[in-house]
Amino acid sequence: MTTSDDVVVSRLRLLGEEPAGDAGPDPAERTRAARSRHRSRRRARAGATALALAVTAVVVGVPAALDVRSAPGPGGGVAGPSPTAGDTADDTADDTAAEAEARSAAEAARDAAAAADQAAGARQEAGEAARQAARAQVVADALADRDPPLDLRARTGGGCPDGAALAGVLGGEVRATGADPVGGCRWSVGGTVLELSSVAGLTEAETVREVDRSVAQEGCSVQAMPSAVGLTPLTLCPTGDGRTAWTLRVPDGDGGGYWVLSSAQDDGSEASGLLALVDLAASRW
Repeated sequence: MTTSDDVVVSRLRLLGEEPAGDAGPDPAERTRAARSRHRSRRRARAGATALALAVTAVVVGVPAALDVRSAPGPGGGVAGPSPTAGDTADDTADDTAAEAEARSAAEAARDAAAAADQAAGARQEAGEAARQAARAQVVADALADRDPPLDLRARTGGGCPDGAALAGVLGGEVRATGADPVGGCRWSVGGTVLELSSVAGLTEAETVREVDRSVAQEGCSVQAMPSAVGLTPLTLCPTGDGRTAWTLRVPDGDGGGYWVLSSAQDDGSEASGLLALVDLAASRW
């Protein structure tokens, strides 16, 4: 027997207990009516249950949606709206601009430092050039004051002159080597070394090339000296041992080549060795 039949039998029992004098429908009719009421109540309960479930779904679903929007963020606070693509692009652009500005500032600082170094180097070079020009000017003044002017000529011939006169100027014992100016004459007086040679056939153009080479490769400075004959360059070259090589190239008075006079001496001696050698050469040739 089903649950519905149990309910019907129960209702029939209740109806059977009613007073006999109360007239009503016959038992068959009562059974149909009871079944009908039971079905209506079941449909009403089913509808109420469905409505309750629907309401529960709505009530439960809304907070779930709210929880998604108000969930705590990584730091424990309430998460705000997610940044948009535009915001992210703006932040990236700002970072890129800041990095570019930092790089520009660093490059500007490096350029300024390099410019300062170049300026310092230029000042040092200018100062050294001025010092060398002042030293060379001593020789230029001495040559300009000579009377007669310096005029060396190989036709006078002869071997290397005695260097005794050099001792009176430079002080110390004179040691001489060499037989003639063609092979080269050499004197050593104390810490100063003096050399003299006559180079036949050496042209002015070749002399200029040699001077340019010494300036470019050896760090020499050059200055033209006064001369009654032709181009007479004076070079001052560092020797690397705290001395300076003073070299004067004098064109031969007969046009046969060049005379080369040089003095390697301590910087403190200045032009004394070279000028003493000029006087010695002029007294012989």
